[in-house]
Amino acid sequence: TVNVPLFINPGDKVRIDTRDRKYVSRV
Repeated sequence: TVNVPLFINPGDKVRIDTRDRKYVSRV
């Protein structure tokens, strides 16, 4: 799993930088 900001709801499509698991942007 990855950590995303709380305002991102489960199921929202987001782009994640998997190298450091940082939230990048909404798709």
